[in-house]
Amino acid sequence: MASTLRSGRLRRALPWCSILAAALALRGPVPAAAGTAGSWALSPVGRYQFVLVPGGTATGSVAVVNTAAAPQRLEVQASDLLPVAGGGFAPAPPGTAATGAGGWLRLGASAVTVPAGGAVHVPFTVSVPPSATPGRYDAAIVAAAPGAASGEGGMGLSTRAALAVQVAVPLADVPVLSGLASTVEAPGGAVGVTVPAGAVPAGTVLTLSPGTGGAVPAFPPLPGPAVVGPYAVGLAGASASLSPPAEAVLRLPAGTASAGLFVFEFDPALQAWLPLPTAVTGTSLVAPLDRLAGVAAAADPSLTVYPDVAGTWAEGPVLALESLGVVSGYPDGTFRPGAPVTRAELAALLARALRLPPRPANLLAAFADGAAVPSWAAQGLAAAVGGGLLQGDAAGDLDPGGPVTRAEAAVIAARALGLRPAPVAGFSDAASIPAWAVGAVGAAAQAGLMDGYPDGSFGPLEPVDRAEAAALALRLMRAARP
Repeated sequence: MASTLRSGRLRRALPWCSILAAALALRGPVPAAAGTAGSWALSPVGRYQFVLVPGGTATGSVAVVNTAAAPQRLEVQASDLLPVAGGGFAPAPPGTAATGAGGWLRLGASAVTVPAGGAVHVPFTVSVPPSATPGRYDAAIVAAAPGAASGEGGMGLSTRAALAVQVAVPLADVPVLSGLASTVEAPGGAVGVTVPAGAVPAGTVLTLSPGTGGAVPAFPPLPGPAVVGPYAVGLAGASASLSPPAEAVLRLPAGTASAGLFVFEFDPALQAWLPLPTAVTGTSLVAPLDRLAGVAAAADPSLTVYPDVAGTWAEGPVLALESLGVVSGYPDGTFRPGAPVTRAELAALLARALRLPPRPANLLAAFADGAAVPSWAAQGLAAAVGGGLLQGDAAGDLDPGGPVTRAEAAVIAARALGLRPAPVAGFSDAASIPAWAVGAVGAAAQAGLMDGYPDGSFGPLEPVDRAEAAALALRLMRAARP
C-alpha cells in the first residue's frame, strides 16, 4: 500500500526555453474586457501573463472562434493598442512596443479562414530583447474583419476581438502575485526558481542572490566543487518550507558534463547541503525545492541513486539520509524501499538520525528476549530504549525482529520529540487506531511527521517499510533541530 509519508515531486523533461514558458509563470486566462466582436471571438478571453528574463522566450496559442453559420476570413495581428475596460483601446506605454522593428510579440499567421462554428489556433512567440529593462510590457493579439485590424485606437470592441499579452521582466526580487506562479532568475539566467501558485501568500517577496558576501549568510562547504552557485534563495515574509514545492533550474556552464551532478538545497534546520532528485533537461539540471535557503549544483561521488528508488517519491528522503550517513543500501546495489522495517532496524536508524547518546548494552538484559538481540542491533536498541523511544511488550519481550506498525511508529515518533497527546482528526479509520496510540497518532499528524493515505485512512496496523522509515527519520531530524 502506498505510504502517506510520501510527498509529491516535480520533475520535468523540458528544454530551457519551455521551462521559461511555464515561468514561466504562464498564467491562465484572467477575466478582462470581453474578447468578442460580432460573430467571432478569441479564446481564452482575458489575458496571458508571462514572467521572463531579458533574452527569454515563451510560446502560446490563441484560438480564433467563429460563431457564425458561414466561414469567415479574419485578420490576426499583434497590436500596441491595448483593450481597456468598458470597450475601446489605448496605446501601450512608450518603449514597450510589441510590433515593428525589435517587437517582442510575433504571430504564426496574419490571416485565417475559420469554418462555420469552428476555430483555428494561431501560435505566437514572446521574445524578450536581451537589452530589456525590468518592468511590464503590454500588447494585444487582435482579430478583426479584413481592413479593420489596422484602425485607430478609438475603434471599439464591436469591430475587434482582443487578447491581452503581458510580460513582466523581473528585478532581482520578485513579488509573488495571487494565483500566479512566480519566477526569479539570477543575472545571466544561471539559476531560476519558480514558486507555484498558491504555495505562499500573495505579496511575499521572492529573492535570489549569490551566496557569498554582503547580507547573505555564508554557507558551509558543498560535498564537492560547485558547478553552479551557491545562490541564496528566500521568501521574505513567509516560511522557508513550501507545499507544493518550488522548482529550481540550474543552467550548466558551456562544456560541462551533467553526469554525476546533483542539485543541492541548503537545509537550515540541519545546517547541511542535501542532494535532490535531479533531472537533466538539455544543458540544465532541474530539481524540486521544498524549502528555500540555498541552491547549488555539485558532484558527490559518494552518493548512489538506487535503481529501485530512482524516480519514486522516496528518492528525495533516501538521497538526503544517504548524504548524511544515516542510511545505506544492500550489497547488491538496491535499497529495497518496500521491505518492512524491523524494530531493531528502526531503532538503529533513529539512533543515527537523532544522534541518541550511547547506552550500555546491559539495558537489554531487562527484556525476556534480550539475549537474542543480534550484535549489530544491540547499540541502536540500547540507545532507543535508554532514550525512551522503545519499550517491551506485555510479555516483557523487545521483539527486535518484529515488524513496526504505523501506530507503533507514531508512538515512537511522539516519544522522540516529547510531543503531547493530541486528538485524532480527519482519518476515516480513526476508530480502528488502538487506544494506546490515539494521542500519539494525533500528535504525529499535527506535527507533520505522518499523514493519512490518499483514501483518507491512517492504516494504523499497516507495517512501516524502509522508504517510510527513511521519510519519518528525515522529518524527525528536521523537527528535532529547529
